[in-house]
Amino acid sequence: MALIRVALSGHIGALEMLGEGTPMEGKARFILAATMSSMMVLMVTLIVTYLNLGLRHDFLIQWAKAYIIAWPIAAITGYMILPMARRFTDRVVTRIGGAT
Repeated sequence: MALIRVALSGHIGALEMLGEGTPMEGKARFILAATMSSMMVLMVTLIVTYLNLGLRHDFLIQWAKAYIIAWPIAAITGYMILPMARRFTDRVVTRIGGAT
Protein backbone atom coordinates (compact mmCIF):
# COMPACT_ATOMS: atom_id res chain seq x y z
CA MET A 1 0.00 0.00 0.00
CA ALA A 2 2.86 2.37 0.70
CA LEU A 3 4.06 2.16 -2.91
CA ILE A 4 0.58 3.03 -4.16
CA ARG A 5 0.50 6.10 -1.90
CA VAL A 6 3.96 7.07 -3.17
CA ALA A 7 2.91 6.68 -6.81
CA LEU A 8 -0.26 8.71 -6.27
CA SER A 9 1.54 11.43 -4.34
CA GLY A 10 3.75 12.35 -7.29
CA HIS A 11 6.56 13.26 -4.90
CA ILE A 12 9.96 12.24 -6.25
CA GLY A 13 11.51 11.65 -2.83
CA ALA A 14 8.46 9.98 -1.29
CA LEU A 15 10.13 6.59 -0.89
CA GLU A 16 12.85 8.19 1.21
CA MET A 17 10.20 9.90 3.34
CA LEU A 18 8.56 6.55 4.00
CA GLY A 19 11.88 5.10 5.09
CA GLU A 20 11.77 2.41 2.42
CA GLY A 21 15.22 3.03 0.95
CA THR A 22 16.42 5.50 -1.60
CA PRO A 23 16.29 3.68 -4.94
CA MET A 24 13.08 2.29 -6.36
CA GLU A 25 13.76 -1.39 -6.85
CA GLY A 26 12.31 -4.59 -8.16
CA LYS A 27 8.60 -4.86 -8.78
CA ALA A 28 7.82 -1.18 -8.17
CA ARG A 29 10.38 -0.04 -10.74
CA PHE A 30 9.12 -2.56 -13.30
CA ILE A 31 5.45 -1.67 -12.73
CA LEU A 32 6.17 2.05 -12.97
CA ALA A 33 8.15 1.66 -16.20
CA ALA A 34 5.53 -0.66 -17.73
CA THR A 35 2.58 1.56 -16.76
CA MET A 36 4.12 4.86 -17.80
CA SER A 37 5.45 3.54 -21.09
CA SER A 38 2.17 1.82 -21.91
CA MET A 39 0.16 5.01 -21.45
CA MET A 40 2.63 7.20 -23.33
CA VAL A 41 3.03 4.77 -26.23
CA LEU A 42 -0.74 4.35 -26.46
CA MET A 43 -1.26 8.09 -26.91
CA VAL A 44 1.74 8.73 -29.17
CA THR A 45 1.09 5.80 -31.51
CA LEU A 46 -2.61 6.67 -31.65
CA ILE A 47 -1.92 10.28 -32.62
CA VAL A 48 0.91 9.53 -35.04
CA THR A 49 -1.06 6.75 -36.73
CA TYR A 50 -4.02 9.10 -37.12
CA LEU A 51 -1.83 11.90 -38.50
CA ASN A 52 -0.11 9.58 -40.95
CA LEU A 53 -3.12 7.54 -42.13
CA GLY A 54 -6.28 9.34 -41.13
CA LEU A 55 -9.37 7.35 -40.17
CA ARG A 56 -9.09 4.54 -42.68
CA HIS A 57 -10.91 1.25 -42.56
CA ASP A 58 -7.78 -0.46 -41.17
CA PHE A 59 -6.87 2.32 -38.71
CA LEU A 60 -7.21 0.17 -35.58
CA ILE A 61 -5.14 -2.64 -37.06
CA GLN A 62 -2.37 -0.25 -38.09
CA TRP A 63 -2.44 1.47 -34.70
CA ALA A 64 -2.31 -1.88 -32.88
CA LYS A 65 0.74 -2.93 -34.92
CA ALA A 66 2.53 0.29 -34.01
CA TYR A 67 1.62 -0.11 -30.34
CA ILE A 68 2.72 -3.75 -30.15
CA ILE A 69 6.10 -2.87 -31.67
CA ALA A 70 6.70 0.33 -29.70
CA TRP A 71 5.53 -0.59 -26.20
CA PRO A 72 8.09 -3.30 -25.34
CA ILE A 73 10.89 -1.04 -26.57
CA ALA A 74 9.58 1.86 -24.47
CA ALA A 75 9.06 -0.35 -21.40
CA ILE A 76 12.60 -1.73 -21.52
CA THR A 77 14.04 1.73 -22.12
CA GLY A 78 11.98 3.19 -19.27
CA TYR A 79 13.06 0.44 -16.90
CA MET A 80 16.72 0.97 -17.74
CA ILE A 81 16.75 4.77 -17.55
CA LEU A 82 14.47 5.22 -14.51
CA PRO A 83 17.32 5.39 -11.95
CA MET A 84 19.26 7.87 -14.09
CA ALA A 85 16.14 9.97 -14.68
CA ARG A 86 15.42 10.09 -10.94
CA ARG A 87 18.98 11.25 -10.19
CA PHE A 88 18.80 13.86 -12.93
CA THR A 89 15.42 15.11 -11.67
CA ASP A 90 16.70 15.33 -8.10
CA ARG A 91 19.71 17.38 -9.28
CA VAL A 92 17.57 19.75 -11.34
CA VAL A 93 15.09 20.26 -8.49
CA THR A 94 17.96 20.90 -6.07
CA ARG A 95 19.58 23.44 -8.41
CA ILE A 96 16.38 25.41 -8.92
CA GLY A 97 15.98 25.65 -5.18
CA GLY A 98 13.27 23.10 -4.51
CA ALA A 99 13.38 20.32 -1.98
CA THR A 100 13.43 16.70 -3.14
